[in-house]
Amino acid sequence: MTTTATNIASDNELCDWSMNNYNDTNGVMPDSAEITDVINGNYEITLTDEDNNILDVYIINPETGVGTDSAGNVVDLPQTGNNSLKNVLTAVGAFFMTALGFCAVKLSGIRRKKDEQ
Repeated sequence: MTTTATNIASDNELCDWSMNNYNDTNGVMPDSAEITDVINGNYEITLTDEDNNILDVYIINPETGVGTDSAGNVVDLPQTGNNSLKNVLTAVGAFFMTALGFCAVKLSGIRRKKDEQ
């Protein structure tokens, strides 16, 4: 399999991310992962244990790193960063509240100095 410029990562990285995702989800680290190309451009990643028993099969879009596992659950590789809109909005709100508080403190100091003169 070859990695094109549009893929999110190399085949080895996709396999590693799939193994880590399976470990995070199920608490069991797969022994190996094998990647094959599927007709529609997606990759099939087969996760196996040390006895070569199939643990799960992920179908992944190599351009986005998003796909499904064998149960149909969404798999998002590599799960980096903050993907929650709620957390992003909370952080933006906190930033603006801090900035407004800083401005209020600065402005109150200016008015107090003018009143003292």
